[in-house]
Amino acid sequence: MRNGKRAGASKQQQPGTASGRRRVPAWLVGILMLLWWFGGYGAVIYSLIEDRGPFTFLLRWQEALFGGSNILLAAGIAAIVIFLGPPFVIGRLQRLWPDNPVIADLGSQIRRASRSRAELTAESRARWDAADGAGKLRIARRTRNAGLYFAAASFIIALVVAVWTNIATNTDAGKPLTPVTMRPDAPIVLGNSSPWVHVVNGTPLLDGVFARDYSIRGHAYRDYYTPIVPPGWHSGGRIYLLERDDTIPRYHDAQDIADLPGALEGELSPGGPREGVADAFREAGYDVGPWTAVLKRDITLGGKIPGEDPTTNILIWGEGGLFAFVGLIAAFIGQRRLKRVQRGRGE
Repeated sequence: MRNGKRAGASKQQQPGTASGRRRVPAWLVGILMLLWWFGGYGAVIYSLIEDRGPFTFLLRWQEALFGGSNILLAAGIAAIVIFLGPPFVIGRLQRLWPDNPVIADLGSQIRRASRSRAELTAESRARWDAADGAGKLRIARRTRNAGLYFAAASFIIALVVAVWTNIATNTDAGKPLTPVTMRPDAPIVLGNSSPWVHVVNGTPLLDGVFARDYSIRGHAYRDYYTPIVPPGWHSGGRIYLLERDDTIPRYHDAQDIADLPGALEGELSPGGPREGVADAFREAGYDVGPWTAVLKRDITLGGKIPGEDPTTNILIWGEGGLFAFVGLIAAFIGQRRLKRVQRGRGE
C-alpha cells in the first residue's frame, strides 16, 4: 500500500507543467524576477531624475492632461507597470506557443509570485495549519533561507551595479571636457567622446528663454531653457543646442537667472528636450526637435570631467537596501517560526 500511495503521489502534476516536474528551476525564476524588479525600478529612478528613458512619457502624459506633472505619481504608475510586466509578457507568449511546457511552467511560477499579499498570506496560513511538526520545520527553514538568499542577492546586485557605475563614471574623471564647436548647419555629434562638454562658439538667445515651472512634494522649481546658436545663425534656422539651468527655485533670488555667468559647460544629452519644452519653443517660432541637444549646465566643473555623483550611489544602495530589508524581514519571520516549532517539539 505504501508503494502504491507513493506511486500515486508521483503522478500528481505541478500546475502549468505537462510532466509533473518543473521545467524552470524556482531559484532561477527568483533571480530573474529580482533582476527585473531591481533593473525596472532603477530605470524609473534614473529616467525621472535625468528626464530620459522609457518612463518619461508618464510625465509628458500628465502634462498633456493636467498641464503639469508629479514625479511621485509617475513613479507610482511606473512601479505598477513593472510589477504587472512579467505576467503580461508571459501571457502573450503562452498565446503564441500554448503547448510549450517551459513557458507554461514559467507562467505558472510567475503568476504565483505575482499574487496579492492577501492571497499569499491566506495560502501560507493554510499550508502552515495543515502541516505536522516536521512539515512546519521545513516551511520555517524554507522561509528563512529564501529571505536570506533574497537579501544576499539584493546586496550582490547592488554591489555589482555600484562598482560598474563607479568604474564607468570615473574612467574619464579629471580629464579635460570634450570641446564642442557649434555650426549653423549641423547637429552636435559626440561619437565616443565624453558627454561632459565645453561649448565654444555659441551665443545665447536671451529673447527666446523658456521657463518651465514644476513642483516636487510641494516645493516649486523652475528650469530655464536658453537657445544657444553659432555665428551665422539666422532667425528661423534650426536650434541645435538648448542650455538648461535646472533646480532654480521658482521664487528665486536676483542672481538666479537664465544663462548664468561662467563657462558654457555641463552634460550633453542628444535627442531633443522633453515634448512640452519642444512644443513651447515651436509655438514661439523656434525650430526645436530631435536634432536639438540639451546641455545640463554646470558652472562648477572648471574645465574637468567630474567623477561619480554621490547621489547615484545613494540611489543604488537605497534600492538594494530596500530589497535586502524585505528579504531580512522574511528571514526573521521564518527564524521565529522555526524557534517556536523547535520549542514546541522539545528540540
